Amino acid sequence: MPKTTRRLTTPSLPAPTRPSRAVYEAKTASGSILAPALIKEMLDIETTFFESSKFASYCVADIANISRCSPESIQSIVTLFYDVLVSRDATNMTVSRVTPIVDVSTGTPYVDTQAGVDKRLAAVSADNATFPDAGLFFDATYSATNLKATFVQSFYFLGMPLAGYSNPADRKDVQDEEGDAFIVDVSDNLKTRFGLKETFSKSSFQTAAMADTSDGSMKVYWWSFPMQNDEWSSLSNKDLNWTVLSFIGVACYVAYHTGSIIISLNSMLMTTCSIFVAYFLFRVIFQITFFQVRALHACE
Repeated sequence: MPKTTRRLTTPSLPAPTRPSRAVYEAKTASGSILAPALIKEMLDIETTFFESSKFASYCVADIANISRCSPESIQSIVTLFYDVLVSRDATNMTVSRVTPIVDVSTGTPYVDTQAGVDKRLAAVSADNATFPDAGLFFDATYSATNLKATFVQSFYFLGMPLAGYSNPADRKDVQDEEGDAFIVDVSDNLKTRFGLKETFSKSSFQTAAMADTSDGSMKVYWWSFPMQNDEWSSLSNKDLNWTVLSFIGVACYVAYHTGSIIISLNSMLMTTCSIFVAYFLFRVIFQITFFQVRALHACE
């Protein structure tokens, strides 16, 4: 498999099917999430993504400096208050530098005070030329006259093509594989950070990811197609667990009801054989290439 380090002569393009999205919901008395401590917490959460050792190898590269991540890679609410520079070192490891944006009139970072946050937001809202996409970060309640929002969001994009490929369409599935694994790994790290654990029957995402700060709390959501596919696979496996349990339960009931283990085993054998019949109908007769695990329930 080709290495994932980029050729310097190959510019990187955003991979449109692999954006990662983080959404923050205010759980504060004011109802607004645009407070200093909450913004700092957002930055801390997002370092899970852009400070990952592999991020700089997969990010959208800056055409002027291919070892540096382009701003296209990090389209985040936190970049309104911090300058975030991410690049690769000589060993292809991620190196990041985060610098608070300073109010030149006071010499202090905007993010340190609520007055500074409001001043920065007012400047951003008034400057569409410099911040044309800033509106994407806020919910519909935010405006230049109402510098408050219950929800804000950030986007992270990976780049293509990887080194050894001629363009993004060149063996796309193979190129996607490593990037998808990276995104799923980031999601797993976030689950660990927020103490989200799955059980035999419960998804880890059924537990709310909460962050508490001196300015109140916020609920954190994150999503991407690779995370979604990984979660779907996990849920399908849980469905299979219930299928096996129901299979054993039916076998026990038949044995108890008939008083015969032989009859019970024969019944379960017929059920098992019907799975292969169902698979034959799906793949050969109806030409359906995807045989969903939950379809096994229909065989019981």
